[in-house]
Amino acid sequence: MRAVATQVRPGDVMLYHLGPNPRWEPFEYYRRRELRFPVEPASLFDLPGPPSAPAFAGALEALVRDEPRVWVVTTYETPISWYALQQLTQTHHLSARMALIDTNAYLFEPPPATPRGFRLGDVFTVQPEVRSAPPYRPGDAFEVVLHWETNRAPEADYSVGLHLVNAAFGLSAQSDAYPEPRTSTWRAGAARQTTHRLTLPADLPAGRYDVHLVVYTWWDAARLPVQDAATRLPLGDYILLDTLAIEKQ
Repeated sequence: MRAVATQVRPGDVMLYHLGPNPRWEPFEYYRRRELRFPVEPASLFDLPGPPSAPAFAGALEALVRDEPRVWVVTTYETPISWYALQQLTQTHHLSARMALIDTNAYLFEPPPATPRGFRLGDVFTVQPEVRSAPPYRPGDAFEVVLHWETNRAPEADYSVGLHLVNAAFGLSAQSDAYPEPRTSTWRAGAARQTTHRLTLPADLPAGRYDVHLVVYTWWDAARLPVQDAATRLPLGDYILLDTLAIEKQ
């Protein structure tokens, strides 16, 4: 951990997840924080998302919301999950990654001023622009504009899905469609813009919901893998667009 020690500054938040019986421990510059952090041991590393995901998301958001620099240190045996990376990169930007002898260290800092982009396999780079805004109520529409760049000519007609994921990591609503014109007609290097909407169900219960963006082929439901366009950090097979707080009517 000496390599990390040379980079840590006073005020940095550090999240350790080390064996042999791993659980998350929050520190501030090597001083353990007296915080309630409701995450079960190792549950963070279940894929694609742990049953305790909502509790983890709320705790992580509260912990790092106003922090300028957050370190995550894990062992190779317990790599950080896609779900954790998606949550962290909602508010922070991965600015450094160190691969040590038996651990990985990730440094997350406030995001740059430029909008964030994502690579979808080796086919597309996409920059989402959420047009709708809170507060959200049942029956409202969530809208996002996707700014596309085609890295190579697509060989298939890809579908775009907006999926509303509830606290149990289940699907509460979805909207799936082909971009127009269909992607099989797009040429390499082409830039396009498409708009996509998801209507929230009229009987949607109150709670927290994540909006996922997925790009896939419909006949086999195979999703394109997602990477951060700037750092090439793998983020699983979906883009976390937003977290919606639905209140009781």
